[in-house]
Amino acid sequence: MPLNRRKTATALLAAVAATGSLLATAVPASAAPDWQCKATKKMLSLPNKPDVAVTVDICLAFTGSAGSYRGYEAYVRKVSWDGTGFVIGGKRLNDAYVQVRAEHKDRAMKSTTERVDDYINGSEAGWRGAFYGAAKYWGTKRTFTADGALYADIADDGKGYIRYDLAGTRAV
Repeated sequence: MPLNRRKTATALLAAVAATGSLLATAVPASAAPDWQCKATKKMLSLPNKPDVAVTVDICLAFTGSAGSYRGYEAYVRKVSWDGTGFVIGGKRLNDAYVQVRAEHKDRAMKSTTERVDDYINGSEAGWRGAFYGAAKYWGTKRTFTADGALYADIADDGKGYIRYDLAGTRAV
């Protein structure tokens, strides 16, 4: 084999080897993550008391598949709050809960709720995680998001429940 053919063959083999290893480690651009979370902060205006900022972190996880069936769970990962004063100022909320939904094309497929008023009434600031409820969906639909709302019945305002929409997650 002449010298220039040998160099060309060696260069070609090196290029093929390098390209093959790059292709083996490349992640497809279309691969979706297995979970997504989104936090939303809402300010609750309390009459004759320090206001409180409530942040709700909702998530959606792909839990696995079997054949054409896929599993998803929407859940509350964390609720945190921070009063704007140094004292609680009495009972803040008569009742409050977070609703989280597993949605397919903006249509709720499953939902669950978590009560949060006891925590927010109990201290000026803090957080609560490790909620156990989840909106679980198992079926043939694909590409889900999680969405939800905070419902708060503020003490002494006479308005009943007020709905605060949360930002939804990206698709999983």
